[in-house]
Amino acid sequence: MRDIVSSYKMVMGEEAYNQATFEELMDVIKEGNQLERLVYRKAVAKQTTLSRKAFVKVESLHGQVEEAITQKLKIRSKTVSFKSLHYTVVEGTGKVILTVQKKQEEAIQFRVITFDDTAIAGKDYQMTNELVTMKAVEQEREVAINIVDDENWEPDKDFQVRLCAANTNDGAAQLDGDDTQTKVTIIDNDNPGTLGFAERNMIVRPRDEICSVELER
Repeated sequence: MRDIVSSYKMVMGEEAYNQATFEELMDVIKEGNQLERLVYRKAVAKQTTLSRKAFVKVESLHGQVEEAITQKLKIRSKTVSFKSLHYTVVEGTGKVILTVQKKQEEAIQFRVITFDDTAIAGKDYQMTNELVTMKAVEQEREVAINIVDDENWEPDKDFQVRLCAANTNDGAAQLDGDDTQTKVTIIDNDNPGTLGFAERNMIVRPRDEICSVELER
């Protein structure tokens, strides 16, 4: 426990650590929160300012992380938008659930379409092109996108999801607003294996300019 809190303090910095609440620190040391710690370390590592970043929470129901929108957006949608602009999910969870918020009183119809980034449809996740109708009484709608769980270790991968006009089948008709597109990061859950030398001992002559060492994984 002490090692975890010390690592948290080292990554966060003295000032942010001192501002952390007791509940936040307790969340970090709970046994079931390895994903939370991993994603939070990634988020903090990218932090370039001294301002305190909102603590990243795990939605235990879905096994994923939804980061709150903290940045200023140039254009906000007046019709529908994503609740978060960045979702993170572990590959083994099987799916990521995105929340769409309706901002107008009237019913609305739109499409949710996925687009490749470093993650490839069919290989890392299942392509989605879903027509969604939100009734006038609805305020939020959850959309599930299946994640492919393979047995090969890979680095973290991303794909994009956009809210588009109902009468389109591509992203050319994305709805207005910076909050009508979100990024999904897939964290690999496979063991990358271990590295070792093929031989314990090698003989190298003084006149040899290059020594080749064979590694095994």
